Amino acid sequence: MNHSLDKTLQCSDWGGTLSPEQKQYAAIDAAASLEVGEKLLELPDLTRRLQQDVVSPGKLVDLVPRNGSTACMATRSATATITSSGTCTCPPGMVYGKKKFKQMRAGEGSCVIALGKIYSPALIVPSYMWAETKTPVTLEEFPDQAEILVPISMIKEHVAMDTIRPTPIETHDRAGRSRLALTDNSVKKSSHHRYLSNLMRHNAVLVMTVRMT
Repeated sequence: MNHSLDKTLQCSDWGGTLSPEQKQYAAIDAAASLEVGEKLLELPDLTRRLQQDVVSPGKLVDLVPRNGSTACMATRSATATITSSGTCTCPPGMVYGKKKFKQMRAGEGSCVIALGKIYSPALIVPSYMWAETKTPVTLEEFPDQAEILVPISMIKEHVAMDTIRPTPIETHDRAGRSRLALTDNSVKKSSHHRYLSNLMRHNAVLVMTVRMT
């Protein structure tokens, strides 16, 4: 926000009759919280994943881990584009799933993407394995711009920000789950948006109260 607040009166005596300076301090502090809340509401929720009904060919997305802490789910492993074909073939030497498929078709809860820029090359892509060794396949082992089948819970809206952290890869990190993204016309709000909205309403009342005192 590039603003600093004078917090000198923060530890003053607030138990008695408030001075004009304290009233001004309280009003400015509450107003600043409103401004911060409005700014935070404009930021994207980096932990939310796509819903099936917003998966469309040509859509630029970010590839993310399915599991992990909230901080981990707000990272990015790669960029990708949802393809129009809905089918893909395993690169040479790879197979898919327990039945060792070579060709796959996207179904409910999955889609085919074309890999773009990779940020976390050690991320394991679910269900892919090397045919001979039966070891998992990581992002860096796929050819450039390879088309792969992934769960929708691993993709989210692309965020055009250079400050998004690459996904830190931790072995056996299975804590947490991805959450569905909200559609543009949804009337629902995520929990942190509801919290910020409630906080902003509370501070708005506080500002009005201080001004009327």
